[in-house]
Amino acid sequence: MNYFDIINTVNVFKNFYSMCRNYFDCGGIMMGNRKNKHLNIFYHYSQAAADPIENNISRGLAIILDSNPFILDRLFDLVNNKISSPVSSTVLANLAMLQKIEKPQREYEVNIQMNTTQIEPEYSNILGITLTEAILPIPIMNPSNNYGTITDITIEYDDTLIIIEVKPSDHNCMGQLINQMEGYISNYYKNNSSVVNGNIVSVSWTEIVELIETYQILHLSDNKIINDYYHLLRNIHPDWIPSKPLKLCQNEETELISKRVGIIMSDLVKKLNGINNGINYSLTNNNTMMCNLSWIDRIVVWYEYDEVNKEGKLTINFWPGFTKPQAYSLIQKTTDFKFVSKSPLSFSTALNNEVVNMKMVTKPYLCLKSMGSSVLDAYFNTNEIKSFNKHKYQNLMNMTGRKHSINNQWTNIYTPDITSKLENVNQFDNEFQDKFVNSKRTQYDLIFPFKVQASIPMDILKKIDVSSNSYTDVAVVLKELINQMIKEIES
Repeated sequence: MNYFDIINTVNVFKNFYSMCRNYFDCGGIMMGNRKNKHLNIFYHYSQAAADPIENNISRGLAIILDSNPFILDRLFDLVNNKISSPVSSTVLANLAMLQKIEKPQREYEVNIQMNTTQIEPEYSNILGITLTEAILPIPIMNPSNNYGTITDITIEYDDTLIIIEVKPSDHNCMGQLINQMEGYISNYYKNNSSVVNGNIVSVSWTEIVELIETYQILHLSDNKIINDYYHLLRNIHPDWIPSKPLKLCQNEETELISKRVGIIMSDLVKKLNGINNGINYSLTNNNTMMCNLSWIDRIVVWYEYDEVNKEGKLTINFWPGFTKPQAYSLIQKTTDFKFVSKSPLSFSTALNNEVVNMKMVTKPYLCLKSMGSSVLDAYFNTNEIKSFNKHKYQNLMNMTGRKHSINNQWTNIYTPDITSKLENVNQFDNEFQDKFVNSKRTQYDLIFPFKVQASIPMDILKKIDVSSNSYTDVAVVLKELINQMIKEIES
C-alpha cells in the first residue's frame, strides 16, 4: 500500500486500530517496563566518550518501539516481508533458519546497550537487524574479535530475541551485528541442548521513517514523542524523509509540497551555517529559521497556493525592525533605505544555468503590539513607499514606544505623518476601535517594521527540483537569495 492508498483508506485504518487497542491493552502487546533509565525521554546520554547522534537516535527509536505498539507491529511486518530465504553465514550455519517472527502475545521488553553474552539464554529464536541509510547485502562473514557484544537495541519477548544494530550512515555494520548474535548464541549453547532459529535482515532509515509517517497520517493521536523524534530525524538527515520532488507535485498538493519544503529547509540551515560569516541559523517546527542578526531574529519560508489561478510560489519572508532594538539596529546598519524600492535579486537554475531575475518586495508598516504579539498591522500606501528614506524612518521612530489609555481616551496617534500615508485609513480606524478602544486593553507598543518578500514561482521550482535528491539544489537557490536580501538590506 502506497502513501496515497493510506490517505484514501484512513478511516478504515482508524477503525481497525480502535478495534485493536483493546487487544493491545488487555493481554496483547503490552508496554515494556522502565528498568533502563535511558528509556525515559527526559534522561539523556552523557556526551562524553560517546557518539551523541548515533546513541541518541538509537535511544529515541527504542523509546518509540517501547511505547508505541502500532509502530512495533508495522516493524514486524516489515522484517517478515524481508525474510525470504536462509542466511548463508558461518555464524548461522549450524542453526535452524528462522523464516518468520511471531508477534508478541504478551509483555515485551525493549532495551539499549545490552551485552549479549549476559542476556538470559532463554530465547530459541534470534533475529538480527541492521538499520542504516542503505539496504546492506547479507554477507558470508565469520564472527570477529574486532567487535564487541554491546547492542544498540534489543527486543525480548516470548521465545524471541531481536538485536538491532543502528548506524546513521551507510556504514556496513554486519560484522558488529554478527558478533553480537554470536555472543548470545555461544552462551545459549552452553546452557541448552535445543537448536536456535536465526536470521538476519537489513532495514533502511527511510523505511523506518515511512512507518512513523504512516502513524502520523492516520492521526491516531497527537503523540509528542513521535513528532519530536520525526523532527529530530528530519533535521539530522533530511534525505531519510521520503518525499516527491516538486516537479512531480501538482500545485494544489499543498501537504506534499509543504513536506518537501521542510526537507529543503533542513538542508538550507546546514548550508547557511556553513558560511563563515558569524550568522547562526536554527530551524523550528514550522519552517521558521531563527537567526542572530541584530535587526531581525527570524526568516520564514512558506508555500503559497492561489486557488483562483491554480498557481503556487515559494516565498522568503523577512520582518526587519519588528522590535524597537531591531529598528534602531536597522538604522545603524543601513546607509539608506534603498532596499524598499530596489530589488536586484537573481539566481541560476541548476539544470541549464538559466538566469532568473527576482523581485524583492518591501512594505513598511505600522504595528501595534500587545504583550509582545502583533495585534494590528497597517501598511503605508504605494506612493509613500516610493519616497521612503532613512530620514522618514527616523521621524517615525520618534513616535514609537508604549501608548496608554488615559480615562478611556487613547493617546492620539492620528497625526498626518501617519494616517495620511496608510493604504486604508478607514479599515485601520475600525480595527483600532475594535481591538483597543472597545477592548480591555489599556496599552500597546507602537513600532514601524518592514515586510520584505521574495517569491519563486512553482514553474521555476519544478525546473530545479526534479529528482529525490535535488532538494539540495533548491536549498542552494534559497541560500543565495537570502544572502542577497541580507546584503541589500544592510547596504
